[in-house]
Amino acid sequence: MTTGNPFWPTQAMELRDFLPATTPEPTTGGARVGYPSVWKGGVVSQCRAAGSASRTSRGPRRSSGASSRPVTGGRCSGIAAVGMMTSLLLRPRLFLMTVPYVVTAFLFYSCWSRPDRRYIVGIYTMIPFLVTEGIFGIVDVVRAVARRRGDGAARPVAVGVAIAALLVAFAPIPLPQATPDQAFLSKDVLSVFARLLPLAIAAGAGAAAVWPRERVTRYLAPALALVLVGFAVQRADATRALRAPFPGPQARAARENFRALVEPRSS
Repeated sequence: MTTGNPFWPTQAMELRDFLPATTPEPTTGGARVGYPSVWKGGVVSQCRAAGSASRTSRGPRRSSGASSRPVTGGRCSGIAAVGMMTSLLLRPRLFLMTVPYVVTAFLFYSCWSRPDRRYIVGIYTMIPFLVTEGIFGIVDVVRAVARRRGDGAARPVAVGVAIAALLVAFAPIPLPQATPDQAFLSKDVLSVFARLLPLAIAAGAGAAAVWPRERVTRYLAPALALVLVGFAVQRADATRALRAPFPGPQARAARENFRALVEPRSS
């Protein structure tokens, strides 16, 4: 009810002046809206909760700045783009689940007043689906070509995909700049994924070039999963010092104090 209208939610105040328009002429008199709350979307310097935070005039500047520094890196973003195309061809339900949301959320983020990454956490949730589809979907495309056009047409496609994946894996593509919260997250993970995932595509495409009609992803998926599990175990052991140890002595001291202060079977 802070907006004075039960059908207009509080967060919708940020959509005021969403479309570019001329400044209306000030009017006097007429009906007035009574706000039951003391806060009506006024200016707060720290939180910027002033309303009209989403405007299309910010779109070109914000979208260009956001797209030039993707958190996933150039290689993973390219694999996600491949996943968009292969999902449209092979798995349209996955395409409908991810791509419309990613595009819509990015457009709204581009119009937002503050470029904070927490506002597009939903996009980061969808990107792994598209990256996974980009790895295995492109290999399944080779199988689809072999079933429709024959092995002779599928093998050149597989060889081309394998060569392109190798070039992407070893190309001097810079990683995105470090974020302020990098110290609290796992380190050196993106650099490994940036080479490991294209190499997985190259391996799958190479196997598809030899056996075009076989479902290569049936073997590629568990093999890649084992590699990722091994890498996760190695990273967990390497970053052990960054995590807080289990408070064993503190837990024992708290248990002893509880027993000394609370009588048995007291409730």
